[in-house]
Amino acid sequence: MIWPRVIDWFRRRGLDVDLDAQLGYHLDALEADGRAQGLSPDDARAAARRAMGGLTQTQDAYRDQLRIPIVDAIRQDVRYGCRVLARNPGFSVVAMAILAIGIASATTIFSFVDAVLLKPLPYENGDRIVRILERRPGGATSWFSAPALLDWRANNTVFEKMAAQQQGLVTLTGAQDTVALRVARVTADYFKVFGIRAALGRTFAEDEDTPGKEHVVVLSHAVWRTQFGADAGIVGSTIQLDNEPYTVIGVMPAGSAFDRGGAAFDRGGAQLWQPLAFRPFNLNRDYRLVNATFALLKPGLSLDQARAQMDSIGKQIATDYPDSNRG
Repeated sequence: MIWPRVIDWFRRRGLDVDLDAQLGYHLDALEADGRAQGLSPDDARAAARRAMGGLTQTQDAYRDQLRIPIVDAIRQDVRYGCRVLARNPGFSVVAMAILAIGIASATTIFSFVDAVLLKPLPYENGDRIVRILERRPGGATSWFSAPALLDWRANNTVFEKMAAQQQGLVTLTGAQDTVALRVARVTADYFKVFGIRAALGRTFAEDEDTPGKEHVVVLSHAVWRTQFGADAGIVGSTIQLDNEPYTVIGVMPAGSAFDRGGAAFDRGGAQLWQPLAFRPFNLNRDYRLVNATFALLKPGLSLDQARAQMDSIGKQIATDYPDSNRG
């Protein structure tokens, strides 16, 4: 068993003292027997030592049983390392700084890989959720126009649902304090793409992203708690956002991805959601007001199939509207 050995390793100083006492007792007893048999004191002690087999060898054999090789090796290496570092303090500081940076970098990289690549998205059907972006001729991704989104919706056959998002700020007044909050203005299917349901009330209805019906709002659980005192009767009440009345229709669940600040791709962290209603002046292909679109792949279709079709749609848009979409 390893644990008794570990315990004995920490008690080895006390055990050494016990061993010395026991060996001394046996040596004295054998020496007394020799003198009783008529041997001189010196001859009796020599005979006792021969009978014991050598005190040093016995002590070493016992101590070997207490050793844990890997622990002793680490201890020796640490002691040696400390002596080397103590002889050159400047080098020691640099070496420890490099080691700290290396450990921090490795931890950061692993945390990113674990969150982005290893862990599944915290949504229903997370393996079917994709983000759609336009890429500019220089290679960088960009925001895109409402007409592009409408073309994608009308011409694709690979997605069950598609929803757009526009991030911004909104001022809440009339609650505890006047406060600026991060808002995500989204089209009606947004929460359906992610499979997220409200803990209180509901999310957006199909037509609430049309002009005239968009004065409704969904609160994050954190904002409901901090700004409205977790009022269970909040649904149906009116709040003031940018000095305009909005009806609260829902509150997101506590601890969900949306309680931590929006979608996994939405690093800005929305604190509440309003419908994104496209007005006539938004329907200009040079007006790129949408910063993200999320879609839910149909079951059985692959990402490569979706990418191929969306590339084809994008090329057609570029052909039809070269002034705004060439390349």
